[in-house]
Amino acid sequence: GKVRVQHLGVDIERIRFQSRSLRPGEPVRILMACSFREKKGIPYAVEAFCDAAKHVHEMELRIVGGAKTPEEKLLMQRCREIAENGGVADRVHFLGYVPYQQYLDESTSAHLFLAPSVRAANGDTEGGAPVSIIEAAAAGMPVIATLHCDIPNVVTDGQSGLLVPERDAHALAEAIVNLATSPGHWAAFGTAGRARVEEQFDVYKQVAQLEEIYTAASTR
Repeated sequence: GKVRVQHLGVDIERIRFQSRSLRPGEPVRILMACSFREKKGIPYAVEAFCDAAKHVHEMELRIVGGAKTPEEKLLMQRCREIAENGGVADRVHFLGYVPYQQYLDESTSAHLFLAPSVRAANGDTEGGAPVSIIEAAAAGMPVIATLHCDIPNVVTDGQSGLLVPERDAHALAEAIVNLATSPGHWAAFGTAGRARVEEQFDVYKQVAQLEEIYTAASTR
């Protein structure tokens, strides 16, 4: 009875909603946004993309985020090698860290968002849900992610995105193919995701709710 759930919030006024569609001849653009830490599951994403690319030829993966520590740099190199060995190095773009506005531009031009978070070997997890997922849903992108931490409370499986088990590159590839070949469903998924964010993850609503929690606690 003393527990209250306080969601993370994003500035939905700054994130423009855009219904996703695919123009003739346009490649399906999949966006990731994360640093190269184990818990982000990037190798599984690249491996899954390699598999999915065998079925969807007009498709590219764009990864916003870089590597700072020696461990992160090794992980980035491993991901590059996975792409090269899978024959998709020309379709997997490592963009590094970019200014927030450039990230928003990438978000506007992308069709799908990919976030296959995992529990790291040292126990590190997302804790809640990555803010990037909340922002992607707010922008109208269908999200492909994992059944990890609080992600299922942001992404409703089958309504605003697809959720798969952690560390399952095969299931991840199937989800990518499923959504990449179903552009007619993107608009409905995006609308559902935006509505969920407006209801539960609007930063202004969350600030007001947090103030109410503090006020209630101080009057007891």
